[in-house]
Amino acid sequence: MIILIKRIISFVIFVLIGLVFYKKVIKGENIFFSRGKKQESESNSNVEKMEKDPVCGTYILEKTSLKLKSEGTMYHFCSDKCREEYISRLKK
Repeated sequence: MIILIKRIISFVIFVLIGLVFYKKVIKGENIFFSRGKKQESESNSNVEKMEKDPVCGTYILEKTSLKLKSEGTMYHFCSDKCREEYISRLKK
């Protein structure tokens, strides 16, 4: 009976070690400490915002796009060609 209890305890410990290994190494989750809000906001601040070109539909980085403000709205363009085409549509 004591041998059976030792084997069950050994099995449970083995399964727990396997679970910790799977969560930590395979999935990359931090199971011991929860992420704070400060760390989450720092990781989100590294994400660069993308904007959609209204002419061709291409997504471009906001900081590298060509910009045009029209009627209080900022538009972002991937190229001079798209920007000029949009301006010509506004004139019509």
